Amino acid sequence: MADSPRSTLPLRFFRMRWGLLALAIVAAVPGLALAQASSPSPRAAAHDGYGRMVFDWNSTVGFTAEQADGQLVLRFDKPIVGDPKAVVKPLSRYLKGVRLSPDRTVATFPLTGPVQIKTSRSGNAVVIDLSEDKTPPAATPPAARPVAATATIAQAAAPTSAPAVPAIELMVRGGEHTGFNRLVFDWPKPVGYTVEETGDKVTVAFDRPANLNATSLRASLPPDVGFLEARPAGKGTAVVLSLPQGMRVRHFTSGPRVALDLVRAAGTAPPPRANGAPPPPLAPAPGSTDQPPALKPLAPAAPAPLASLDESAVPQSSAPVGKMVSLGFAFDKPTGAAVFRRGGWLWAVFDIKTEIDTKLLKRTGGDVVQHVEQIQGGKGTAVRMLTSPGFNPSVRKEGQLWVLDIHEQPLLPKTAAAVSAQMDFQDRGRLVIAAADGSPAMAVRDPEVGDIIQVVTVPTIGLGVRAGRDYPGVELLTSAQGVAAVGRADGVRLDPSKSQVEVAMPGGLYLTQPPPPPPEASGVETPVADPEGPQETGPLDISKWMRGGNDTFVADRRKLLQRMTTRHFKMDAGRQRYLCCRSPQAVAADDDVATQ
Repeated sequence: MADSPRSTLPLRFFRMRWGLLALAIVAAVPGLALAQASSPSPRAAAHDGYGRMVFDWNSTVGFTAEQADGQLVLRFDKPIVGDPKAVVKPLSRYLKGVRLSPDRTVATFPLTGPVQIKTSRSGNAVVIDLSEDKTPPAATPPAARPVAATATIAQAAAPTSAPAVPAIELMVRGGEHTGFNRLVFDWPKPVGYTVEETGDKVTVAFDRPANLNATSLRASLPPDVGFLEARPAGKGTAVVLSLPQGMRVRHFTSGPRVALDLVRAAGTAPPPRANGAPPPPLAPAPGSTDQPPALKPLAPAAPAPLASLDESAVPQSSAPVGKMVSLGFAFDKPTGAAVFRRGGWLWAVFDIKTEIDTKLLKRTGGDVVQHVEQIQGGKGTAVRMLTSPGFNPSVRKEGQLWVLDIHEQPLLPKTAAAVSAQMDFQDRGRLVIAAADGSPAMAVRDPEVGDIIQVVTVPTIGLGVRAGRDYPGVELLTSAQGVAAVGRADGVRLDPSKSQVEVAMPGGLYLTQPPPPPPEASGVETPVADPEGPQETGPLDISKWMRGGNDTFVADRRKLLQRMTTRHFKMDAGRQRYLCCRSPQAVAADDDVATQ
C-alpha cells in the first residue's frame, strides 16, 4: 500500500533539517579557511629537496637567521605572533623542536643535522628555506688571500676532537670619534677573527659561534653604514656590513674585546646625527701633523676600562682602579635614562619600553652583579640589580647604547643638577631641579616596600642629583642620572618641563624657609645675641623635648612606656599624648602655670 502524504511528512522535515545543516557547514568552511589564511601564525611545508617556513607580518620586520651549535636561531625585531611549534612537524626532517624566548623575539630550533639556510622576503613575509648540508668539511684556506687581514689572539690550537663550543650572547657597542666610528665586540674570552674587505662590504669572521645582538649593533652603526647579515661561518660566526664609498677599516684587540674602526676619507664630513648634535671634526688630511697616534693592541693583562679602547684619549688620574664591569642597554632610537639607588638596589630606568636580557646582564656582571631583574609594568623599562658592596656605576653613552661602568666608587653624577626651593607660601612651596628635556614622569612600584617611585629620565649624560633630600612630603633620591623621588603625601608629583623638573603637591610641600642673607657691612654695630637668653629656633625646639640624653635613655624610655599604659579617664586623649612626649621639667613648668 502506498504511503499517504501524512506518513511521509516527518521524513521530509528530517531531510530538510539535514540539508540546512550541510549548507551551513559549507558556508562556514570558506570563512574558516580565510581566517586561517589571514592569520600571522608561522607556517611550513616540505618540498622536493628542501623545507620552507614562512613568518607573516603586517609590516616589514628586521630579522637574522643563523646556525650555531647545532641549532637554527631566528631573531626578529618584533615579537612572534602565533605558535612556532606549527612548523616543527612539517619540517621534522630538519627540526627537532623549538624554544621561544620570553620576549618572543628569538626562536631556537634544535636541528637534526647540518643544514644550509637561504632567506628571502615575499612582501612583508619572511621566508626561510632549509636544505641538507652535504658539503664536506672545509679544508685549510690557502695563504694567497692578501685582502684578508688576520689577527689571532688564542695561541694554542684546539684539538680536533674538542666538543662544540656553545654560542654566546654577543653585545656590540659603538662610539663616534674624530674621523672614524668604532665598534667594539664584547667577547668574554679571547677569540680569533679575520677581517676581509670586498668592494663596498666588510666581513668580520670570528672562529667561535655567537648569537649577535642585532639591536645593539644597529644602534652603534653610523647612518651610512648598514648591517647586512650575521651568518654561520665554519665553526664560528661572520658579520657583514655595507660601507660607503671611500671608507676603510682598521682593527685591533684589547684583552678579549675586538675593536673595528670605520675610518672615513680625509676631509669627508660624517652624516648628521639623529639628535641634531654637532658631529666630531673632520678627519685630518694625510701627511699633516694632526694625525692621531697609531692604534696598537692593548696588553691583555691590563685591567683597563672599556673606554680605554680609544687610544687617542689621555688616561686621567681619576680612572677607576680595580675590578670593573660594564653593562649595556641598547635601543634603536634616542632615549633618556635614570640611574639611582634605593634600599640597597641599583635601578636603571629608561623611557622606552623593551625587553631586557637579564641573564646576559648577570653573566656580563660576573661576581660584581649578584642579581638582575626587570620590573614589569609602566610605560618605560625598569631594571634593578644587587651589586657587591661599594660598587656603583658611572654612566656613559655610545650611539644609542647606554653603558653603566660599575666599579668601587660612591654613587655620584658627573654633573650635579641644582636643586632649589621656591616658597609659594610662608612655609610651603615646591622644589625645582635644573634638569632639562626630562621625560614625562613614570611610576615604578618598588617590590620591596610596595610604594611608588616617580622617575624622570633625562638625555644629558651623567646629569643627576648629587645629594638626596628628605622632606615631610617627599624623599628625593641621590642619582647618577635623572631624577627619582618617593612621595610621602597624597598628590606629590614630578612635573618636567623644557628646562627643569618641579616637585610639587596641591597646597605646596612643607619646606623650611631659606636663611636670610647676611647683613651688608655698615657703620652700625650688629648686636650680639645673649647666649644665656632665649634662643630663636626652628619649627621644633629639640632641647625642650629632650630628656637626659644617651646616659639615661633606657630609664627615660621605661618611664615613657609606663606613662603610656596609664589612662586618665578625666583627661583629654590629646593632652595625654602631649604629656607623654614632653620632658618631666616641661610638664612640671606647665603644672605650675596651671596652678597659678
